[in-house]
Amino acid sequence: MARNAAAGDLGGYSAFVRRILTAYGRKVASADPEDLPALAATRAALDEAIHQAITGQRAAGRSWESIGAAMGMTAQGASQSHKRYAARQQA
Repeated sequence: MARNAAAGDLGGYSAFVRRILTAYGRKVASADPEDLPALAATRAALDEAIHQAITGQRAAGRSWESIGAAMGMTAQGASQSHKRYAARQQA
């Protein structure tokens, strides 16, 4: 499926998010241990964002093969990972 030109290139946004997360980790490294749960909660938010993105990709007609390739895994791996996440959220 062709790249959605209207969406633009998200590379800059992705790099920004990675820089923020790296800075957050450095701040927590020198903070109180009580700050660790908030950083760990960021992982849950990232997992949810990935789940939403994959759900949107599938709704837009993207195949598991193309999603898996983009994520560096097989189609089966991408599908199973997505299903496991959804099952954990319902539990």
